[in-house]
Amino acid sequence: MTASADALWRAAIAAGPEGAAEAVVRALVDGGLSARAALYAWDGRLWRLRAAAGPAAGEVPATLVHSAPRAPGRAPSGAGEVRRASAWGGHVALRLWGADDDEREDAAPPDGQAARSAFEAELDRVLALLACAEACRAAGREVDGEVDRLTGLLSSLGARRRLDLEVSRARRLRQPVALVHLAVRSPGSAAGLRERLECEVARIARAVIRDTDVACREGPEEFLVILPGSDASGAERVTSRWARRIRDFARKELPGLEVVVTAGIGDLPADASDAAGLLAAAHRALYLAELAGGNCVRLARAEAEGT
Repeated sequence: MTASADALWRAAIAAGPEGAAEAVVRALVDGGLSARAALYAWDGRLWRLRAAAGPAAGEVPATLVHSAPRAPGRAPSGAGEVRRASAWGGHVALRLWGADDDEREDAAPPDGQAARSAFEAELDRVLALLACAEACRAAGREVDGEVDRLTGLLSSLGARRRLDLEVSRARRLRQPVALVHLAVRSPGSAAGLRERLECEVARIARAVIRDTDVACREGPEEFLVILPGSDASGAERVTSRWARRIRDFARKELPGLEVVVTAGIGDLPADASDAAGLLAAAHRALYLAELAGGNCVRLARAEAEGT
């Protein structure tokens, strides 16, 4: 019986940060998704092997010849296609082998384009969790409770802890930090469609933000992005790209579904002096943007000035 991506997720959570990499590659092989699997983590200079499973796993190279982390998803390398993800400053890359020892660009998903897309989204979510685990392992923290189960992003709890950290750092270094509060509403949609949409919102967020930025799921239909070193204007440009790609996905992949993407943005020190104030400023800007009809991006300072 072929293992599901959900089984990979459960294996990672059960193993904890130290054992997540080993648990996932073992589940990939034992579940028939790959003849051999290897997971690499970026240490700042090289992709180093974290875990391998399957026949001749001991022969898997200790390092992966690959470019430095950029956007998650598929990326070419000298060894074929590699799937990778980044989260919390952790970066992982997954290589899979078929039965004939040729590299495969992905695990064997269910037949059908819709099933394939759903499987790939689930696999990306598992890899994002492994990236979180790498970051947590290095920092000595626990993953459970700080990671959103649906998307693999930071949860509301994790978001607040990270925002406190980034605001403290920004104040110490006298640098700005911006916060985006984005809502993706799909009135009347079925739960399955909403979950698929929110997973795609998370995937797009990882693709458009920098490695130093932090994406979070605040709750159903709502997301946060923390942008250290950016002011509200810089955050607005990132948010506009994010919103445009969400709308493009909905139009192409979810035809007939009404999707309203609205965001509010605040920054420190312009709109607040602490983390709680920054969160309130971004939330207030979102609230006023939705009152105005939605499908727009509003800045907290503009709302305060009445412009």
